Amino acid sequence: MQSLGAAFVELELETQEGDGGYAKEQTEDFLVRQRALISKEVALADVVITTAAIPGRQAPVLVTDDMVKQMAAGSVIVDLAAGVRWELHAIEAR
Repeated sequence: MQSLGAAFVELELETQEGDGGYAKEQTEDFLVRQRALISKEVALADVVITTAAIPGRQAPVLVTDDMVKQMAAGSVIVDLAAGVRWELHAIEAR
């Protein structure tokens, strides 16, 4: 990704690591703070790739409908943790 000009978004949040180095389920307060920090980045992005998998749990919603509405037409969201299949969402022209 970086060779194509992409960048990882680093958030100033405490580490949320569970057993074996995997992510653990977050509190709603943590998710609210996380979404607030990424909302501006998502609005400016042409492509968003999320990988918020938690073993044995449903992946949390990181990109909200409001964030998607702020993205430019033609932007793409790829959720690598959306069940057993990849889900690809293209933002329709407005």
